[in-house]
Amino acid sequence: KCHSFYHYAVDGEGGNDNDGDDDQMANFYSQQLVTFDLCPSNSCKSSSSGTCSGGGQYVVGMADFIDAYTESKMNLQEYNCEQIREGCYCSDDTDDEQCEQDC
Repeated sequence: KCHSFYHYAVDGEGGNDNDGDDDQMANFYSQQLVTFDLCPSNSCKSSSSGTCSGGGQYVVGMADFIDAYTESKMNLQEYNCEQIREGCYCSDDTDDEQCEQDC
């Protein structure tokens, strides 16, 4: 699930420094978060609790989640391609690139 939280904050303590300026500055912040479950591969979600048995629920910043998820997917794809390359057998006189494409 994705969540957005909006915060209104006032920075500084205000002007009592006799320069006539107001030192307080209002800021509006938006924070995007992702809630996700990490579950053991042999468990399934329980419909009553909404979580898995033996797993955990986590909340992280959306940018961190997207970076980690994308990197994980790219690593898995690279691993799978390497497994195909390693498991592909061609005779010694065959071009390696053509061999990988044929697999």
